[in-house]
Amino acid sequence: MAKELPIGFTMDMVKAILDGRKTVTRRVIKFPLNLPHLQGNPVKLLGDWALSSIDKFEDGILYYHCQTDVDSSSPGKVKSRYQPSDLLWLKETFNDYCDPYYKNPVYRVTDENYPGAKWKSSRFMPKKYARTWLEVISVRPERLQDISLEDCYAEGIESQFSANYKNTENIPVMPLKGRFKRLWDSINAKRGYPWEINPWCWVLSFKQVKP
Repeated sequence: MAKELPIGFTMDMVKAILDGRKTVTRRVIKFPLNLPHLQGNPVKLLGDWALSSIDKFEDGILYYHCQTDVDSSSPGKVKSRYQPSDLLWLKETFNDYCDPYYKNPVYRVTDENYPGAKWKSSRFMPKKYARTWLEVISVRPERLQDISLEDCYAEGIESQFSANYKNTENIPVMPLKGRFKRLWDSINAKRGYPWEINPWCWVLSFKQVKP
């Protein structure tokens, strides 16, 4: 059964969604036991569990194995919070001085127009103020660094070619991925999931819908 769930983005990514440039997002898979995102047999973990293999993705559930340097492999499974057909309401920086206006690059309300108004964090935006709704089209697991050039564009990344160049076959991989890497690290490195550890992610594709 489809659910209505909140989801947050940076202001630049909100603009990309409203412009129709962003139709995909990646969210780090939160494995139980806070498993390090490793592939292959872990070495010298001192008894701490680590992800050792991904087995399959079926009916919205990711099956995996984990182990330590002293324990045999143990199976587990995890399900994405977001599933196809779910409706996501976008949380944005807002103020409710009189009405719910939103601070972002598209529909910004200036401080001069509303003296004394204080912007509030998107974390506290109530559902009733949501103006942008997204429908989840698909969900799949993927390691972060496996992102394709097409998905870099779908993530809202622009390159010097992107304005009038949709064929990605001859575009160098690293410049475009490099832009995505910088974006990813600016948001997720401080959360403990930098590009370098290559975490497993849920890849959500979505489309805008009317509430």
